[in-house]
Order: sequence, then C-alpha cells, then structure tokens
Amino acid sequence: MVQNKSIEYVINETLNVHPHYINGLTVSLYEQILKGATDTVYTRHNNVRNLAKNITDNDLLNHVLTEAIKIYNTAEYAFHNDESICKLPVDERKKSFLEAFPSFFEMQKIIEIIAKPDINASLYLKANPNDLFTLVSSVVEAKYKSEKSYQDYIEAHGMALTYMLDDRKIDLFEKVSKDIKSAKTFKNIHVNHSTVNKCVTDLLSGKQLKNKRNEYSLNDTLYATQDMGNQRKNQEDCVVIQTHPENRDFQLLAVADGMGGIDSGEKASIYINQKLSLWFNALPKELFNYPTQLQLLFNDKIKDISKELYGKYNSFAKKLVVGSTFVGAIITRNETIISSVGDSRAYAQNGQDLELLTYDESAVWPINHNLKKISKYIIDDLRFDKKSNQILHYIGQENLGRVQSTIVPNKDKIILCSDGVTDLLKTDRIKFFALNSKPESLTKHLVDEAIKYDAKRMLGETKDHYGVIPAGKDNATVAAHIRR
Repeated sequence: MVQNKSIEYVINETLNVHPHYINGLTVSLYEQILKGATDTVYTRHNNVRNLAKNITDNDLLNHVLTEAIKIYNTAEYAFHNDESICKLPVDERKKSFLEAFPSFFEMQKIIEIIAKPDINASLYLKANPNDLFTLVSSVVEAKYKSEKSYQDYIEAHGMALTYMLDDRKIDLFEKVSKDIKSAKTFKNIHVNHSTVNKCVTDLLSGKQLKNKRNEYSLNDTLYATQDMGNQRKNQEDCVVIQTHPENRDFQLLAVADGMGGIDSGEKASIYINQKLSLWFNALPKELFNYPTQLQLLFNDKIKDISKELYGKYNSFAKKLVVGSTFVGAIITRNETIISSVGDSRAYAQNGQDLELLTYDESAVWPINHNLKKISKYIIDDLRFDKKSNQILHYIGQENLGRVQSTIVPNKDKIILCSDGVTDLLKTDRIKFFALNSKPESLTKHLVDEAIKYDAKRMLGETKDHYGVIPAGKDNATVAAHIRR
C-alpha cells in the first residue's frame, strides 16, 4: 500500500504546478476511488507520475478516510478542549465551532456508520457514492483548500483516538485500514454508477458554473436544465436536485440566481446550493414525516447562509458585493415545502391547473401579495417594467428576516425557475409546456424557449416599460419534480 505521505506529495506537487487542479480535485479523487486510480491526472514534473503509477483506488480511499478521521478528531478536540471555543456562551460556541468545521455534521454521520463493527468502510462507501462524495469534498475543503493555520491545527490534534462506541474508545485508523485490506478479497464490488448524482458532483466540484449548458436527471422524478444564455459570458445560476441517502422519495430541488456582477454572483449562488446540498444529505430521514418542523429548519438554514455570505463578502464593503435570489422545494411524504427569496419563482401543476406559489420580492410587485387576486395578465406585464430588476430581498443580507415559505399538498409537478426564464415566458406558455411536455423534456423546453424567442409586450414600449425583452438576455435555469 502506498503511504499517505506519498499521496500527499503527488497531490501537492500537482497543485503547485497546476493550481487550477484544485477545482477538480474532489471529482478526480472520487472517480479514481470508484473507477480505478490513474497517474495521468497528475503533473509530469518532479517524478510525480512515476510515483503515482503505484497508487491504487484503495490507497486513495485509505488516504481520504485517514484525513476524514483526523478532521473529525480535530473537531471533537476543538469543541471539548480548545479554550478559545469552550469559554464562549453556548450559542456563540456552536457558531464558532461550525465556522471552523463547516462539514463536521455531514462527516459525523458517515463516521458513525463506518465505525460500526459490522460495517466495512470500503464496501459501504463504494456502494454509497453520495456519502463517498460528501467525505471526499469535506477532506479537500479542509486539507487542500483551507488556510495553512487550519491545516496545521488538524495535524496537531487529528491523531487523537476520540471516537466512542458503547463507552469504548475505538482506533478508527486501524479499523478502516483493516476494512480496506479485507475488502480486497471481494473481487467484484458492484457499484451502480447510474445512482451517482451528476448534478451534485458538478455542484460541489464547481464544474457546474464552467459549462455553457447543463442537463441533469435523477430517479425519473427530478430534472434540471440551465443555459448561460446569449448575452452572458459567465454562469451565475446554480441548481441542485438530489434525493436523501436513506430515502429516495425525500427530495430537494433548488435554484439560486447570483447577483453582483461577473465572478461575484456565482460565488453566492454556488455557496448557497453547496451548503444546502450537504445540509440536506445529513438530515435525519425521520423528517420526511414532519414537514412543519422541516420547514422551520429549512428557513433557518437559509437565514444562516445569508448571514455567512454577508460576513464573508458584504460586511466589509458595507454594500452588496455578492448576493443571490433563491427558490427551493423539499418533497416529503404527503406535502411539499416551498421557500424563496427574491424573484426566482415556483409553480405547481396539478391536473389542468398551473399555480404560481411565490411572489417576486421586487420594486414593481403589487403591495397586495395575495397571488389568487393578482391577474396573470398583470403578472406577465410586470417583467417589462424597467424597475423589475430592483430586488428588495436577497440572500447575502445581514438580517434576512422572514423567508417567504409555504407548504402545499404534493403536486403532479413542481417547477422552479430563475428570472432568466420567467422574464421571457408568460404564464400560459409555462402552463403549455407543463401540460404537454414529456417529463424528461419539460425543463429543456422551458430553457430553450427562453433563449430562442424574444418576449414582446402587448401594450408596446413606454417610458416606464420595455417593449421587447431579448431572448437569452440572462442565464436561464429550471428544476422540476415530477410525481410518478
């Protein structure tokens, strides 16, 4: 088995020569663990590839697990022994703890599983690619993307044997090493690559923002399409569709539309959906049966993310540097939770009806937010108002306040759209596609319509209204849940 220090050398030398490799490191390690290690992804310099030729998929898995345990142990040490954290009041202590170890709870859930004597860590992770990806992304974030002081802190405190099971301290390093060795006797570990969620892997790796167009599908119920548009040179929309690792009927879909200009809006949108994806993955599966409780947790998480973005980018400038609108849906047993901020929209189609579930938090939306009392013709005309892009509420504010949220009975279809779609398509056109598209084509049709055809105002141009909105003026994203 190749030593972890050799793997660190291979990765660090590659990052020194090719710093951009950090953007794809998570996906690279993840795919090599599942499909087999390859030396060609590393640099040719300093004899790196010759050393990398001896690295196997199990060596990489051992490396990732070892680092994950060190991060877990460090988090435990910090929470219970670090005076700079322990002396704080409980609320501040938790906040400080999560700022230092943002992936702890996602990692804790996986560590608890692989610590069990009857669970082989290697077999479990190769058969549960979502958990493997979460583990790899957490390690990359802590070990290769963090500041040097954070990395040194992990090295100083990560080797402690802190894991407790039934009042017994377990050497997790020894257990996972034995698990990997024993798993080698299984010659044919079946990994169903069709269960790998490409949307989540693209999201967590950052790849989603690099492509002009993305199309995703999952479990024949979740679909998403996004296009950069005709007049944008970067992608500021971000989308996620995923199922809970312990219940495929428990599902999340979300669209975040970044604000703040080139390179700024995308920082907010990807940050939001990355955090929500990891949060959802770690939720107790029992919440599938308790939508009211889950709604509170969902909205609190949105508010927490808003505070984090404010502290990270906007607090220093005292103005909007990065921000994002947002609309998300969580599918539970009998009901769907819809939460939104800004002007990204959610629609529900049931039978022959299409219902708008959210209102735009913009300068032009009617003061009366009662959606049932606002004509679709008024809603369709609002997009031409020259003040329609003035958003009153966005994620990235210091105090987000109330999150627009509702719970509805499960529908035939839930459709989430960024304004790059709803600015181009009137209500009846969205309804037409919702009623007449095949499930796998719905999100594609809506996005294609938005980037191919101009929107023309029936009342023509005025000093306060545009007469035409050009096709593809903005990034266009749609996510949909379709009940089977």
